[in-house]
Amino acid sequence: MTASLTFTGTPNAAYTVPGTHTSYGDGWTYDSDGSGIATSSAFSRLVDNAICSGLVTIECIFDFSGTPSYWSNAAIILMDASLTGVKIEFRGDRIEVNKEVSGSNGSNIYSAAATNTGVITVLVEFDVSTGDIDIYKDSVLVTSSSYTDTLSGLRAGMQAYDDGTPVLINTLNTVTDGGAGGVTIDDSPASMRVTESRTFTITGLGTTLNTGNVDAYVNADTNTAITPSSVTNTTGDTYEIVITVPDAYAGLKYNLTGYPVIISTPDGDATSGNIPYLPVTGNDFVNPSAVPGDVIVSSGTYNVGDQAEWDTLGTVNISGTDYPIITVNADSTFTYRGSDPDGVTFDLRIWDDFNSTWGSFATQTLSTGGVGGGDSIGFSSAGLSSSGFSSSGLSNS
Repeated sequence: MTASLTFTGTPNAAYTVPGTHTSYGDGWTYDSDGSGIATSSAFSRLVDNAICSGLVTIECIFDFSGTPSYWSNAAIILMDASLTGVKIEFRGDRIEVNKEVSGSNGSNIYSAAATNTGVITVLVEFDVSTGDIDIYKDSVLVTSSSYTDTLSGLRAGMQAYDDGTPVLINTLNTVTDGGAGGVTIDDSPASMRVTESRTFTITGLGTTLNTGNVDAYVNADTNTAITPSSVTNTTGDTYEIVITVPDAYAGLKYNLTGYPVIISTPDGDATSGNIPYLPVTGNDFVNPSAVPGDVIVSSGTYNVGDQAEWDTLGTVNISGTDYPIITVNADSTFTYRGSDPDGVTFDLRIWDDFNSTWGSFATQTLSTGGVGGGDSIGFSSAGLSSSGFSSSGLSNS
């Protein structure tokens, strides 16, 4: 995330804070000489709305040319929504690092005499993961310090106190790199099933996320974005992203090894490991190893390299183990575990390897052709007439 403010406005009029930032305190006034802004009364803060993460760089240009009053100061701050955090304050004769607790002064961390005159460029590097602080004045390292009390939910910005003649602030630049590892997925679901929601936990965000600025993709080769159904900031730079992969998404076939899921954010992309990619609960799939004759007929042809998906009709418990009632086997036979299969129907469709598309589901009707009957648990299609399995609506003969 990169945010930059160069202040403009009507001289001696209130400065309007842009919607990407929030102002606290007495507000801000654009200065008559056009050099920047200052507090409109006594004390004000202005922060970027984005949550900081990783290594944050905050730069301000402070103008002491007008000989500010003794207690007037300007500061770079990192604070959460309760105004708890740390502030790096510059007065005419001093640099300090102080804590802030719920909008009130906390204890001092660092204090040293300094001569701050004219226009100075102040840069603060803050590592959100460790609390380490490096403070630079005009590109020279002044000191290194540390703040670890509150590291979640911090937002970067500035503050000024006007004790009569203020310190003017010319610009505010904030950059957060999302951490050394960037945006990462910390928690992934055990599987992805089409049309069923799944939750991912991602961290390392500097930008406030919502359903309008996050997309998800399954497999790096797809370019079909999935808009999350919800995006929730659980704490600090951590979010829960809920996505639902639509049916027949991007022409992908099912894969037990799975595909990586990519979560795309304004701060960068996060990629999971391979996650099994499966049909909706209640369906199963098979990659054929052989397709003899017309055992399964599709609207085109059913070949090795294609894939079949079917409705298993639920499960049946056999000797304490649940099995699907219908199984289509890799050799293009099937197994039916139930009572008399005559007239049993189920839906099946084919994924075509040639054009990477799914056909439509069609109803399949089983018939023993006069063979078997009664209890057919474990009965294989070796003894059944199974021609007519079709994704084009053909019933079996």
